[in-house]
Amino acid sequence: MDYPIPTDFQGHEPIRPEKIIKRQKDNKQSLKYYNHQKEGIQPEKAHSTDAGFDLRYPGKKPLLLEPHTVTKIDLKIA
Repeated sequence: MDYPIPTDFQGHEPIRPEKIIKRQKDNKQSLKYYNHQKEGIQPEKAHSTDAGFDLRYPGKKPLLLEPHTVTKIDLKIA
């Protein structure tokens, strides 16, 4: 697929979406964490192109999160 180059960028190579995705896939991230009492759930990425890690609530009972409030949730990891 060919993309038009704006006139003010003539002479510069445009960054193609294929290159951006390739860079994100090549970018290896690592995360060190402490699993408190082995109750926490390991942070993970749903997709290789995700910018960050997903954190999950390890509890059994549902949480009630009220709108416009801050709620502390113990994820059992540090």
